[in-house]
Amino acid sequence: MPACTVRELAAWLGFVGGQVASGFHHHGLDRAVESVVRVRLVSLQDFQDISPQSAIMLPPNAFTHQTDVTPDEFVKLIADTQAVIIDTGLLTYDEKISKDLRDASNLYGIPIISIHSDSNAITIASQINEFIHEKQVKTARVAREAQKALGASHPQSDPLRHWGTSLANHTGLVFILEDEFRAQILQVFPTETTYTEQAAHEALASYAAKAAIKPATPAGFGADFPAQRNLPHHMARAIAPLRIGAGIIGFMSLLGDDEHITPDLIDILLQTAPSFAFELGKLRQKKLTSQNSSIEDLDALFAGSLPDSELTRRALNHGCDLTLPHRVLCATPADSAGFSAQWRRDKLEQFSKAWATADETGLYILISAEQQPEVIIAALRAAFNGESAFSYGVGSAGIGPKNIKSSYKEAGLAAKTALALGVKRRVLAYSELGALEFLFPLLENGKLAEFSQETLAPLFTSDSGQDMALPTTLDAWLSAHGNGAEAAERLSVHRNTLKYRLTKIEELLGKNLNDPDVRLTLQLALKIWRLRQN
Repeated sequence: MPACTVRELAAWLGFVGGQVASGFHHHGLDRAVESVVRVRLVSLQDFQDISPQSAIMLPPNAFTHQTDVTPDEFVKLIADTQAVIIDTGLLTYDEKISKDLRDASNLYGIPIISIHSDSNAITIASQINEFIHEKQVKTARVAREAQKALGASHPQSDPLRHWGTSLANHTGLVFILEDEFRAQILQVFPTETTYTEQAAHEALASYAAKAAIKPATPAGFGADFPAQRNLPHHMARAIAPLRIGAGIIGFMSLLGDDEHITPDLIDILLQTAPSFAFELGKLRQKKLTSQNSSIEDLDALFAGSLPDSELTRRALNHGCDLTLPHRVLCATPADSAGFSAQWRRDKLEQFSKAWATADETGLYILISAEQQPEVIIAALRAAFNGESAFSYGVGSAGIGPKNIKSSYKEAGLAAKTALALGVKRRVLAYSELGALEFLFPLLENGKLAEFSQETLAPLFTSDSGQDMALPTTLDAWLSAHGNGAEAAERLSVHRNTLKYRLTKIEELLGKNLNDPDVRLTLQLALKIWRLRQN
C-alpha cells in the first residue's frame, strides 16, 4: 500500500543529509515507496527481480566499464516501475555520470535523493525499511478507521452523497466524485470547514487539475495519480479511480491544503473506492434504464403509437403536461456520418436538460411553448462540447399528442431545410418555410439555392456600389405588395430614392417588376436568400 512517498522519505533522510538532487516534479515526489534495494553494480539482469516501487540505492562506483547499461538507459529502464534513486556518493564520484543521471532524472521524472557519501549503506537501508513498515502500519490503521466510519453509516436514498459526507467529515477535506470523463457528479464539504466553494472551484478548474490521466506504473498511477499538487490557493488533492472490472467508471478524490494530502489519505481512497464504485455502477445502470424508458415514451409520443390518454399519462411521468402548449426542437448534425447509434445514446445520457430522443437524422427535444429554443441549444452545445455542428428547426406549438406529433414532423423538416440552406446561427421555425415546405426535394439537392443565387446575382455584381441595398429594396417592395409609400417607409428612404433603385433593379435583371410571374420568381429567390442571410 502507498504508505510512504518520495517527498516524505527525503525529509526523513535529513539526518544523513538527505535532499532531492534532481527530478523535482511533484508527480515524481508523490511516487509511493514500498521498499529499498541496494545495488552494488548496475546490471540489466539484476533489475528483473526487483519489486515495483522500490528505492534503488546506488554506491559511488555503480557504473563501471563492467556494466551493460549507461546511466540514462538505466533511468529510462526503471522510470515506469521504481520510485526513487538514493545516491550515496555517485553524483560526486564522476562528473559525466552525474550529469547524465541528473538529466535523465529530470527527463523521465524519477527523483534522486542524495545522502552523505560516508553513510553506512547497510544500516541506512535497514532503517528505511523500518520507517516504511511503520508508515504502512499507521496508514492501514487510519484506512480501517475510515472504512469503519463508512460502514457505520446507513445510507437511505442517496448512498453516494451519504458516504461522501461521512468521508469529508472524517478527513476534514472536500469530497469530490467525477465520472469517467472527469465531469463532476458530486461535491461535499465537511460540516466544519474553512474551505470555500470559490477556492475549490478555482483549484479544480486549474490546468493542473485537468491534466490527462496516463497510467505509467504497475499500480496504475499516472500523470495526476495519486495526487495533484500546486493547485491554486496552495491546495492539492488525492485521487483514485473507480473501477468495475477492468474499466474505469469514475474518480473519487479529497481536496484540501497541500500538507493534508498524505499517503494516509491516498490509502483511504484506495480502500474505500470499491464501495463507491459499486454504488456508482448501480446508479449508472438505474439511470440507463430510466433513460431508455424516457426515450421509448417520447418515441411513442412522436409516432402516435399509443392511445392519447396513455401518451398523456406517460408524458406526466416525465414532467410534461400535454394539456399545455408544447413544441418540438430538432438539431440536425452537419456530419451525419459520425452520428452513430452509440454516439446518440452516449450524448443523450449527458444531455439531461429536457425530454429528448434521437434517430439517424438528429436530436428531437420536447419543450414548452414558453421555453426559448436558444436556452436549450446553449445546453446542447455545453453537453456536446462543440463536437458537432448542428442546424436547428422548431415546429409549431400545440396541445395534445396529435399536435405534438405534427410539431415533431415540422421540426425535422425545418431543421433539414436549415441544413440545406446553410442556416446555422439561429433556429429556423416551420412557420417561416412557406412554399419551401413543398419544394424541399429541390432544396435538398441544392437546386433552389443555385436558383436563388443565379436569379439575384446581377443585383450583387452591379457597379452601383450599393452593397445590399438593391436586394433589400426589392425584398421590401415585394413584401409591401408593390406599395411604394409603404416600402419607402420600411426602408427609411425617400420615395424618389426607391423609384431610382427599382428602375436600376429592372435594368440589371432585364425584367418587368409588374409581371406577376416575375414577382413570384423573385419572391421565392429572395425568401431563400433571406433565410440564408439570417
